[in-house]
Formats: sequence, C-alpha cells, structure tokens
Amino acid sequence: MKHLLIIFGCLYLLFSCDIPQARTDDDEISELLPVNTNFELLADTFLLEQEFGTESNVELHKGDQVVVAEFSKLTTEDAEFTMIKVANSQEKQGWVVHSMLLDDFVPVDSISQIIHFMSNRYLIYSVISIAFLFLLLLIVPAIKKRIPFIVLNDIDSLYPLLFCLLVSICAVAYQSIQLFTPTNWLYYYFNPSLSPSGQPLLLSLFLISLWLILIVLIAVIDVAFKHLSSAQAFIYLSGIIFAGICCYAFFILTTSLYIGYLFITAFICYFMYRLFKDLHYNFRCGNCGQKMKARGECPHCGGVNK
Repeated sequence: MKHLLIIFGCLYLLFSCDIPQARTDDDEISELLPVNTNFELLADTFLLEQEFGTESNVELHKGDQVVVAEFSKLTTEDAEFTMIKVANSQEKQGWVVHSMLLDDFVPVDSISQIIHFMSNRYLIYSVISIAFLFLLLLIVPAIKKRIPFIVLNDIDSLYPLLFCLLVSICAVAYQSIQLFTPTNWLYYYFNPSLSPSGQPLLLSLFLISLWLILIVLIAVIDVAFKHLSSAQAFIYLSGIIFAGICCYAFFILTTSLYIGYLFITAFICYFMYRLFKDLHYNFRCGNCGQKMKARGECPHCGGVNK
C-alpha cells in the first residue's frame, strides 16, 4: 500500500495544476469534518484556547498531532464562528477557529498531505513553466531531425495519445468539481480514498481517470522501449510527461472559462478518428514494417506482400 501511495503521489506531482483547498461556511464544516480526524501541525508553534474568552492557552509545536474531539459555536458582536476542540493529549487540548485549523494543520493521511502539498501555487507554476520550456526544446528537434515525439513522428501506438487524453479528462473532471461541487473536494480532503466506488459522479470520474493514467503510462513505457532505443525512449517519455503537464494546465484554464468542454469533446473525437483509422490497417509490410490496408505493393517502400 505504501508503494501505491508513492506512485499516486508522483502522478499528482506530475499532473496537478492548482489544487486549492476549498473553503466552506460555518454551518457545513461540522458535517464535512468528521470527529476523530487526526491532524498534524505545520506551523512552528500554535496556541489553543483552553476555554472560550480566557487567556489560558496550550502551546503546540510543529509536527504535533491532534485529534478532532468536539464542535461548538462562538457568537460575538460581529460574527458567529465554528470552534473545534482538538486534543494532543489529556493535558494538551483546547479550541481553535475552524479556518485556522484548515490553514495551519493538515490531515495525517498521505493522500491529504499530497493534496495540501500540491496547493502550493509557486510549485505548480514552476512545474508548468519548466514543462512548457522543455516541451518547446523537444518539439524543434522532433520536427527538424525527426526525433520520435507524440503526434510528430510518433511511434506506432495510440497509447501516448490516450495518455494525454486521460490527463485532459482528469483536468476537466477536477476543475468541474471546483466549479460546481467544491464541498465534495473538501470532504474528500478530510476523507481521502483511492477507490472511486461510492464517490460523487465527478469525483469518481476524477479518480477513475487517475487509475487509468497509471495503467496507460505503464503501457506507454512498454511500447516506447519496444519501438525505440533506450536513449530515444527516454527522450520520448520525457516529452510525453511534459505534454501531459501542459495538457492538464490547458484544460484547467479553459474549463474554468467553460470552453474546456468544447476542447475535450474535440480531443475525444480526434482520438476516436485515430482509433477507427488504425482499425482499417489489418496488415504490415514484411519489408519496412509499415501498416497496410491490404496485401500487395507497400505504399511506403514499394515492396510486394503476398
């Protein structure tokens, strides 16, 4: 299970674009955040109020773990807050405003910590910028020197294109959650799972696409090393990863503007066109290995196949 979480985390690191923790109002937080959820302190120090309206505090330090014990309302002249009681031990327990809990603590679950880590916008922008730069550096030699690259001088397989399509669907599903059901993402943040079963529709689609990305990525690695030399396969797979990151960023941005749904529809249609086109090639040339629709003279090398 530990190795599976590491793979899941690597995929998140490669393909996540911007994963902000959704915020909710005071009435919903007690429904979304279960009692007995364990959190870890990220800040260097943190003060818990032992009782409302008193100056008696309990000090926690970075790395200390607490468990959610109780919810209560605190009403002031200006507003009403949801207070959460957390406990580190019998001696160290107190109250914290729910917004401060979300800002300074992270659930101890590995998936929740990955989500929190990926909410760092500077990290995301840096990864996208680097991916875009390297993608440009790979496209130029792919065109001039015919170096293997997805779509441009591609290998004889639809797995690379399917990989980018799944990454794009993953981006559309994630951004749709943020647009239409952001509380579902916050609930998932508190109650993470690798299983798409029992999840809301969009969240289930997001998780299914992640699993398919992992499976297809393994297939892409396999076919790349079968068709190319080790050096070429490494360059080709690097291009696939960079293309996937750029696809994710593109569909996150366009879906937030609602035009991403048109682009993903066009992408799916293009993939289906490529798929049905390849189905018509039932033979391969015995001389050059290129696909042929029927026996006879090869249109690529002129060899005769009987």
